[in-house]
Amino acid sequence: MLRKAEWGVALLVTALVVYLHFVFFQHAGGLWRDEVGTIRLAARPDLPDVWAYLLYDSFPAFWVIVTRAWLWLGLGSDNGLRLLGLLVGLSVLGALWFNARRLKISFPFFSLLLLGFSPTIILWGDSMRAWGWGTFWILMTFGLIWRVVESPSRLNFLGATMAAIGSVHTTYYNWVLLFALCAAGSVVALRHGQWKRSVLVLGIGLVAVVSVIPYLIGIHHIAGHYLIAQIPFDFERFVTKITEAVTDGRPASGYIWALLLMAALAMAVFCQFRPSVLKITAGQNDLLLFSITAFAIGIVGYFLFLRNLKFGTQSWYYSSLMAVTALAIDAVLSVLGNWERGRKLRLVFVVVVLGLMAPPVWNTVRMRMTNMDLIAKRLSESVNKGDLIVVNPWYCGISFQYYYSGEAPWTTLPELQDHKFHCYDTVVQIMMKPDQMEAIGSVLDKITETLKSGNRVFLVGGLTYPPPNQKPPSLPAAPNGPAGWSSTPYQKLWSLEAGYFVQSHVQQYKDFIVAPEEGTVNPAEYMPLTVVQGWRDK
Repeated sequence: MLRKAEWGVALLVTALVVYLHFVFFQHAGGLWRDEVGTIRLAARPDLPDVWAYLLYDSFPAFWVIVTRAWLWLGLGSDNGLRLLGLLVGLSVLGALWFNARRLKISFPFFSLLLLGFSPTIILWGDSMRAWGWGTFWILMTFGLIWRVVESPSRLNFLGATMAAIGSVHTTYYNWVLLFALCAAGSVVALRHGQWKRSVLVLGIGLVAVVSVIPYLIGIHHIAGHYLIAQIPFDFERFVTKITEAVTDGRPASGYIWALLLMAALAMAVFCQFRPSVLKITAGQNDLLLFSITAFAIGIVGYFLFLRNLKFGTQSWYYSSLMAVTALAIDAVLSVLGNWERGRKLRLVFVVVVLGLMAPPVWNTVRMRMTNMDLIAKRLSESVNKGDLIVVNPWYCGISFQYYYSGEAPWTTLPELQDHKFHCYDTVVQIMMKPDQMEAIGSVLDKITETLKSGNRVFLVGGLTYPPPNQKPPSLPAAPNGPAGWSSTPYQKLWSLEAGYFVQSHVQQYKDFIVAPEEGTVNPAEYMPLTVVQGWRDK
């Protein structure tokens, strides 16, 4: 009877997670700028051209190749691409069940709860970026490396090696986690004096490392490209960002993650010294050591990697780390299944947490990834040839160009020549100008000409308006400003300068809200729209 109840709850949780992925699929809508960048890269004329631009993206080649194949199948519409994202999200769910079999833990209850009801995993894992694909491969690598530790057959070694290669060619962050998994497997083998098995597990990582040497060479050559995206990264920021990733604004989720992680850590340590209390088998004890060692090395390595990278990071950067952590928790707490009372306790916990997590997640995943496609469509149908469109900030020009087909000219603030990718190097050159008014001078000239001719200027993303009669401050050329090479102060200044100019010369303003009929819009690309017209001298 208890076994049937466990199956019933496990299948119910799985079905609800599948439903949440479909809810997001129905609401996701157009592609936001990061996704557009992936599509632009995948659609380059040939593979050498893809490789030439690849290192200016945030990922290795695997996901781009998958996307390129999908486009070749004729599925390059927004709905077609969202279908690919949905399939990736469901593959992550399948990987949890796959690992339950590989790790012999009966039911992936805890990983289903922690990952299946995580907006970070659903929203960003199902997007047209490599986060979900990377999560899938690191989950597969976890289970397959463990199989090599248990039984180092040729087939198991081949499977683990292929998964490891898939992992490191999907996201750079998986490099750290693969090291953690190989080190954990080696530790378990060494505990039993199995030196050859330890070397074999490390060999999986070595093969993967050799396969990414071309990236290491390429990264060295573009080391300065991401200067404007770098900020100081310390442990406090690391903890803050992880908390954002696991909670997504829902404190209860953070408490559940913390509770399960602390329980798993305590259980793993206790069972290493008193395995007989919970009737832990030798194989289970090894799995506990493997899981907790992989987590410990992984989280330390992740922090060191990000500290060296110096990126501010967003919640989706932590999806692979969340996956390894959730799977480690699942593996450790699976020992509750050794006694009937533990199984009942686990079942009650899952049902209670399911009731707490499911409703708010349902609201969260009803999110559109951008409203830029809606704005571009509206402008394509309503602008006149003499009008002007200004997109601010500059990096949102990537998605606007992808969707806009109107006859009115458009530009970004500041003006850039190429909007297919994030042109950080061009922005650096603009930031280095002694006079930052010069950086946006061409845009202000176009606004002036358009308004004086009686036409309209559409501001996509809006501007920042200073208090009346208060001139914006100035900034020295980068990197002599207070934030060094960071572009954020300069973007704020450009918006403020343009806002001051418009405020001083425009007669009429009208704001529009362009949003879907239901659900929310991704705050990273929820763009306001303002139309201004009528010229007045200052």
